[in-house]
Amino acid sequence: REAGILSGIGEARYWLGEFDQAEAALTRALATPDLGSRVESHAARFLADITLNVKGDPGTAEPLFEKALSAARQLDDPWGTARTLLMAGWLPIWKDSDYDLARSMFEEALGIARENPVKDPWAEARALTSLASAISPVGDEGECLRLGEEALALGNEMGDPFTVAVAHQYVGNSLRRMARLDEALPHLNDAVKGFREMDARWEIASAVGDRGTVHRLSGRLDHAETDLR
Repeated sequence: REAGILSGIGEARYWLGEFDQAEAALTRALATPDLGSRVESHAARFLADITLNVKGDPGTAEPLFEKALSAARQLDDPWGTARTLLMAGWLPIWKDSDYDLARSMFEEALGIARENPVKDPWAEARALTSLASAISPVGDEGECLRLGEEALALGNEMGDPFTVAVAHQYVGNSLRRMARLDEALPHLNDAVKGFREMDARWEIASAVGDRGTVHRLSGRLDHAETDLR
């Protein structure tokens, strides 16, 4: 029970952007004897994500992701497996710029979410945007735009403001890369607004930076400077 509580606290701190406190709670959870596969999978995947994306340490993150994915598969847990793949799929990009492997992991997560008998639209939407990230550097931006728009529709259908904001950011960035700047700006405005309403600090910074880039490319240098600062 203690491990489960610690893992839950770690996740809450993670979403608040309080990564040091999250790391401490998740590390304690994983050190708890007989924590069980479900808690192990949960704590290991969040700790791995912090280790990869905040600490920038793919070598330490890799065995944590392997532990999380193994435990989720052992449980035959579609929720845990899909969510672990969605986080772990960034590892090959960090390590080797291996977008093909990342794409296959995100596609597996998407398939698991769609085949879940009780549905998992949150994971489905995140898999769509993650796929767009893996495809954009090496593939068709039009396909990325379609994936982002599909995720946005799912977010609106769920009434999930976080998913909606994430999808707006992806759609806006795809439109920017296609030089459709006037269409991109409203999506990025909506992303910034949504993240601010949730006080999602990490995401606010990312979306504001993306919006600043659109302002710069559009020649609105004062607006760009404000956002990029």
